[in-house]
Amino acid sequence: MSLIRKLAALGVAAEAARRYAQKNPEKARELTEKAASFADQRTSGKYHGQIESVKRKLADLGGFTAPEPPLTAQAVITPTDPAAAPPVPPTPYKRG
Repeated sequence: MSLIRKLAALGVAAEAARRYAQKNPEKARELTEKAASFADQRTSGKYHGQIESVKRKLADLGGFTAPEPPLTAQAVITPTDPAAAPPVPPTPYKRG
């Protein structure tokens, strides 16, 4: 099968999936969640950020909205005393 035919078949399948998602948003959301959790589980969470990004993009393209992930905040405390800062390692390159 030539590349053009493969791309055409993929385009038809993508359009059919988009129409299904628009007609059945709850089912599409459920299937997207299942697929994302499966991929996240199989990769041991290594690609969690990328999986969440793809899930949001699918929701936008499919016409249904995915629930927003909860916001998490992390505080980073840096020392203000220059003596407490770790020394900068020497570089093999000339500074100029």
